[in-house]
Amino acid sequence: MDSRSESEDGVEEEKTPMIGSAGKPSRLKRAQRSSWTIPLVLGIITVLLAANAVLLSLWLWFPRDFDAACVKHTSAVWSPVMDDIHLSYQPTRFEGNPFIQSKYVQDPGPEVDQAWADLGVHLKFTSIVPEERGPEAGIDPSSIKVNASLGGGYITTVRVIHQLHCLNMVRQALSWNVDYYRSRKVEPWNKVDWVARAHVDHCLDMVRQQIQCDSDVGMLATRWVQEEGEAINFIPEFSTTKVCKNYDDVLEWVVSHERDLSLTPAIRDGDVVLSDPRHIER
Repeated sequence: MDSRSESEDGVEEEKTPMIGSAGKPSRLKRAQRSSWTIPLVLGIITVLLAANAVLLSLWLWFPRDFDAACVKHTSAVWSPVMDDIHLSYQPTRFEGNPFIQSKYVQDPGPEVDQAWADLGVHLKFTSIVPEERGPEAGIDPSSIKVNASLGGGYITTVRVIHQLHCLNMVRQALSWNVDYYRSRKVEPWNKVDWVARAHVDHCLDMVRQQIQCDSDVGMLATRWVQEEGEAINFIPEFSTTKVCKNYDDVLEWVVSHERDLSLTPAIRDGDVVLSDPRHIER
């Protein structure tokens, strides 16, 4: 059947679509295809460039020092220790065999006291925080300040030193240790009983809060305990590995910043008032 027909004026019209002799798309269709190919390619290039820009921004913004990032994230306030030393995290082995005594839990005496002293438990005034940086460090404006001749700023100590001091106080208060320290009349055992008790109770609660704050979710397996060749019970496997900050570097910083300050007490608003906590109504 002929694909051509005559029009009213006698001119033949082509009814068959515009197809080349070999069945290839016509110039019109090639032009239509080119019209959407170029924008597609440009769109892909734009997306790739945008993705590269985002990745580059993240690389520049995101800290490469993950230790420093962790310290900052887990600290509510600024500390001069963060500026002066690199706080790092290292795998540390916990030795927890309850039937092997470490040097920190020996019978009371000079050796065990020296072991705790080497941890810095007797360090008190360890740094002066400049007054203008007090808010960054979370320091209340009513806290004690020293005058300009002593450097100015707030008298401070590093929390971990106080936490270890508190743990040492709890150790001294144990029934098998307390008589020794009372006889030596070291603080707080040189105070009246209720003051000493308030000190130890405070320390016990501070250690409790720190443990809860840390909320170590590591898992402890169990091991059998035997006596005379017979398994009698099981206990957790306390000897494990944990990632810890570099305490030795912190202690070195504290020692290097220790201040020997002689302060004259003064009555001020906001002072802590000594009173037997057992007599306070709750």
